[in-house]
Amino acid sequence: MVQQMIQSAFPAFDLTGKDVSSSLWYIDSAASNHMTSSLVPLANVKPYVGNMQIRTANGETLPIKSVGDIPNTLPLTNVFHAPDLTSNLIYVGQLVDENCNVSFSKYGCVVQDQDSGKVIGKGSKCGRKVQA
Repeated sequence: MVQQMIQSAFPAFDLTGKDVSSSLWYIDSAASNHMTSSLVPLANVKPYVGNMQIRTANGETLPIKSVGDIPNTLPLTNVFHAPDLTSNLIYVGQLVDENCNVSFSKYGCVVQDQDSGKVIGKGSKCGRKVQA
């Protein structure tokens, strides 16, 4: 499984509009969906209806409690809320479906709006991770 994770201080450019400085977000190319352990950044929250669960890297399964959106500079829709999740994940495939380009280089990562080319998120490389 090929996975690119970057540590990103999305709160630094106000992904959530709220103080979630203790919550790091990782861009993940192997996730199935955007997901978070916290309700704090979510708007338009609805109970999750379905039988899908999140399978973690160690094989554990976690229930999805609700679904919401993060409407901000880097808008994320259909974000799964799973309270027992230990990392907040932004799924690359979902970003692309949401009209974003995601580019990785040896220097870091850039997320751009596909239509305007406007940079709406970025991170710089710090060790094997990329930090904004």
